[in-house]
Amino acid sequence: MGKYIFKRILLMIPVILGISLVIFSLLEFSPGDPARIILGPKAPDASVEALRLQMGLDRPFWIRYAEYIFNAVRGNLGSSYRTKLPVFTEIMARFPTTINLAFGSMVVMVVLAVPIGILSAVKQYSLMDNATLAGALVLSSMPGFWLGTIMILFFALKLHWLPATGGGSFKSFLMPWFALAASHMATLVRMTRSNMLEVVRADYIKMARAKGAPENRVIVHHALRNAMMPIVTIIGMDFAALLGGTMITETVFALPGMGTLVIESVRSKDVPMVMAVVLFIAIIGGFLNLLVDVLYAYIDPRLKSQYMAPGRKKRLQRANLVH
Repeated sequence: MGKYIFKRILLMIPVILGISLVIFSLLEFSPGDPARIILGPKAPDASVEALRLQMGLDRPFWIRYAEYIFNAVRGNLGSSYRTKLPVFTEIMARFPTTINLAFGSMVVMVVLAVPIGILSAVKQYSLMDNATLAGALVLSSMPGFWLGTIMILFFALKLHWLPATGGGSFKSFLMPWFALAASHMATLVRMTRSNMLEVVRADYIKMARAKGAPENRVIVHHALRNAMMPIVTIIGMDFAALLGGTMITETVFALPGMGTLVIESVRSKDVPMVMAVVLFIAIIGGFLNLLVDVLYAYIDPRLKSQYMAPGRKKRLQRANLVH
């Protein structure tokens, strides 16, 4: 298992480098001059050119990119063009809000979607099943910014139950959590339902029922456990998507997270800040995918043999033959 994890971490390196090159290229060839943005449109050209020389923007693209990667490997992500503060300090100040938003949305998604999907599969073609499918279709078609705006108008401005903006309390995160989780929750409901329907028709489920096992045990212990692998995949992929897709929700609810930080940095063409945030999210996403693959081995013990060292696998095979 350790060797497999090490290989996966090594494979993440070219992916991270590719992402960094794409983002650096997009920022480089997009319209706008960071020096001009910093000094303002009315600044003299001589002052702008002097600032470009000071920031090193006069050097070729490949040299600046190689220098950035070299410094990033050593832990130096640079300083923000806007605030002059180290980008790592800025990210750590915004990261708690983003991880709170992403993790809370994932909890809402799992707690609501998985039980609803199970009940929908157990009561196939019932009124609840049809209502669940219709609700999932509606949620999946709603843009997050539109749903968030409607929730602010109804729950904050009309009913005065929840605060419209800010992230200082538990109540202030309830609407952002649901708005961000809504479309992902619809996908998870459909995935849970389809996998449960496939599993409950299997012969071993019929055998468990024939032996007199309680229905709750058949559904939870036998059916759900064997249907969990695709569900875990969706949850892991959705959490990475939630972490990287918070910018719209943060903007709608005025949350000071990394999403709003990226938007502010792109507008001012703050290259170090944009690069650092994107790489930070990409690395977390890579480790989340690795965590999902490791969880596979614990959900389905048959997969553990794929991660074992060849010598240990042969010893276990010989032991099985002996016994």
